[in-house]
Amino acid sequence: MKVCTKCGESKELSGFYRNRATLDGLQYVCKECSRAAAQDWKAENRTPTHNSWRSMRERCNNPSHENYPSYGKRGIAVCERWDSFENFLQDMGTRPDGHTIDRIDVNGDYEPGNCSWATNEEQQRNRRDTAWFDLGVLGEIPRIAFKPEGTNPRTFSGRLERGWTLEEAITGIKGISCPIQERAMSTSC
Repeated sequence: MKVCTKCGESKELSGFYRNRATLDGLQYVCKECSRAAAQDWKAENRTPTHNSWRSMRERCNNPSHENYPSYGKRGIAVCERWDSFENFLQDMGTRPDGHTIDRIDVNGDYEPGNCSWATNEEQQRNRRDTAWFDLGVLGEIPRIAFKPEGTNPRTFSGRLERGWTLEEAITGIKGISCPIQERAMSTSC
């Protein structure tokens, strides 16, 4: 007979899993308590919020992870406070359905104040290869996110750095004369 350190019940030796590290070769906790603890752990650690937390840490800390080059290798880190899932949950709250963790500053670390839960659409606008433009001419939409389809983001940003206008950079044609303000008011150009 042996006493389980968790439930305090005296049980037959067959009621304990083997463990070579202990003097008697058996675990201190009975099989029943071990199973219950495993189920509790699975229920707590297989939530969408926990999966996001675990994936975030893997991307930043595990060189074998497929996305490590885009995160950990670039210097993106997880703050020490978020080494604990409980702290992460306290700061971020439960992950809403259809959302994933998003860094507000795409070059910043995973830390309180730089992270939020975002939809896939919001995530797509917050990428390193998305260009942002101030378009005061449109009034109601002061900033837009633009990702030219079929154009390498480096090519697009390079055109802008060389002094091309937004229209020229979008079309790839130097010297076009239809400004955005006129285009917004007419259908032809």
